[in-house]
Amino acid sequence: MNGMQQNQEGTPSVPENRIPERSEGQSTAKPRIHPLIVFLVLVGLAGFAAVLAFFPAKSSELLMSLSYGRGIVNGTISLGAEPFSLILGNFWANPHWLFDVLAFLALRLDHYEGFVLIACKSLFISFSVVFLIAKFCWQFPNLSPLIALLAAMGLLAASPYFETNSHAIAFPMILFLIGLLLARSEANSKIPWNLCLVLLMAIWANLDSSFVFGIVAWLLFVILPEDRISKRNNFLIWLAALITCFAHPFPGRGLIEIPEILAPIGEVSKRMDSQVVDRLFESGLSLQRFSSNQLALNPAGLAFPALIILGIASFSLNSKACKTWKLPVFLLALGLAAYRHKAIPIFCGIAIPVACLNLIQMAAINEKWSEISRKGGVFSLLLLVIASLLSLPGFLHGSGVNHRTPGWGLSLRDSHKALAEFMAKDHLRYPGNALIASLGYPDHAAYVAWFAPGVRTFVDPRLHLFASNYGNFAAMVEALAKPDSTNSNQ
Repeated sequence: MNGMQQNQEGTPSVPENRIPERSEGQSTAKPRIHPLIVFLVLVGLAGFAAVLAFFPAKSSELLMSLSYGRGIVNGTISLGAEPFSLILGNFWANPHWLFDVLAFLALRLDHYEGFVLIACKSLFISFSVVFLIAKFCWQFPNLSPLIALLAAMGLLAASPYFETNSHAIAFPMILFLIGLLLARSEANSKIPWNLCLVLLMAIWANLDSSFVFGIVAWLLFVILPEDRISKRNNFLIWLAALITCFAHPFPGRGLIEIPEILAPIGEVSKRMDSQVVDRLFESGLSLQRFSSNQLALNPAGLAFPALIILGIASFSLNSKACKTWKLPVFLLALGLAAYRHKAIPIFCGIAIPVACLNLIQMAAINEKWSEISRKGGVFSLLLLVIASLLSLPGFLHGSGVNHRTPGWGLSLRDSHKALAEFMAKDHLRYPGNALIASLGYPDHAAYVAWFAPGVRTFVDPRLHLFASNYGNFAAMVEALAKPDSTNSNQ
């Protein structure tokens, strides 16, 4: 019945594992929003996503990635080798080796200016959002204004974490995954979505350790929907996707290790500055984060709790969705964000399609939602344009005097760069500089990795790798720094 079913009372209901379809009779009997408005809304959403993601790279993790990618391309680093730290041994199962290589190649394309690197990140995020939302908007044009605003809210909440590093891959990849799963659930599709799904998981498994979240989302999507007509085929495709996760250089370590953004840091949290630890690893729902942390005291930070409220409201208005894959995936993603704020983009990637699907299913039962949305087409377009303009001077991410404005390239600290360049020249004469550079502030080690290739430091931004031995190392350094211990050695 064109994707629609009738319940005992004669009210149309929607299968939970596919996008509901609108009948031809309804399309001619009721007013529809103009297709040009739908197109402009999608363009406005794509532009908003691009502006939010287009800013200079300032994460020290990127320097580590670029250094690793440069070593792989130049042949100075081999896959599986530990190239940076002196206390981690000789092996490292790098879960984002492919991202590191691609990031370095993109940076090298424009002679290390960084425009291509930032543009690729911005386009990738923008395209992933449009890929998911466009089908909703064209199939349900009257709902396109509300759908676009829901997606914009999720984008804004995730945007503080659109840094140029491998962890940012999780947000667009989740959007691609759910978009492919929804497209595949349509029986009349002639595109080989099964192959696309398997390829997506194989690529994701080499880009970042967050692909584990994709496996969980996929599994829940397969086993929970009520319509089990293609249950066997679903299982085989899920199994094929799981097998592709072994298609990378570190199959065993890649599946048993905790994703980096959630990995515990153990002794590091006891020895490092508490403010640094809180900034990196605090809960996404921490009240302190919304009272003192500059990441949260702005529209982008406040969009996260607003998205939680919208997601919960969508379930309360569409109670049938609580029996499907949507609720477990939503709660799982919310739990991850509550555990650590770095998982907020993963929650946003789940919350956007879940809220949109709940809205679509509500509108299939109650037409007032479609009518409200249809009348707000131009208004939603204006909101997207205004939000994009406000993001240009950094007002959506600003807190006090700190604003994030569009740009490209690498945003580097001159003092860190100078130290790394000094170590590149004199590391043989002053080997202790490697120790000093990485103990007090791990970001120093990232600068050393990029500006002083071949110089191995001690503690670097990969803090989860030092969870078990950081305490002993720090105690040794502190003992050597004491005057009496120096005198005794003499």
